[in-house]
Amino acid sequence: MDINDARAAFIYNLRNSRAFSYPFVHFLPDRVFSDVTFEKIKENWPSDLAFQGIESLNRVTKGAYAERRILSPLVLMESSAISDEQRQFWNSFFSWFCGDELIEEIATWIAPYVRQVRRLNRPAKLKSEVILVSDRDNYSIGPHTDASSRVFTLLVYLPDGYEAAGAGTTIYRPKDPNYAPGISARHYSKRDFDNCFTTEFLPNKGLG
Repeated sequence: MDINDARAAFIYNLRNSRAFSYPFVHFLPDRVFSDVTFEKIKENWPSDLAFQGIESLNRVTKGAYAERRILSPLVLMESSAISDEQRQFWNSFFSWFCGDELIEEIATWIAPYVRQVRRLNRPAKLKSEVILVSDRDNYSIGPHTDASSRVFTLLVYLPDGYEAAGAGTTIYRPKDPNYAPGISARHYSKRDFDNCFTTEFLPNKGLG
């Protein structure tokens, strides 16, 4: 896999994805990675033994969201649960996916959207955070924006097939049109929000 081709295809697919402005700016790429990259990700996906509970990130209380299992690049690269071949692939993948060149390209693209909703009083130093996620049955969280430290979030769906197409991420709007929760990591009750749209949980599809 040529990392320059992989990065170029990723940016092409992301920047040419469908953009929506309501109820907030979001993007729906039907295809995130190139076919070659996507197949390599599937071939080298870590076993369940490599994943940890989400509390390992120290962002939730112990025992919360037990159905969500996560794996950071650092833990993955040091894991004894992956083969040398897998480690070689992920090292190559993270070299471009977490690289400054990709951050710069994405930042340039989303800057006009960010300026519409965020007030930056000084230059912002950006970095990427990549987390591999394995959700088990019954995983669910309430409506939320995201942590204020995050400028852009991209979810990439990597299911084996099409059986769980309805299990994607839901976009909500407050029932009260005058209610503006602001940017935070707080999770709200679904009873106070209307379900606008649920993305399809399909291979290589995304939500930004």
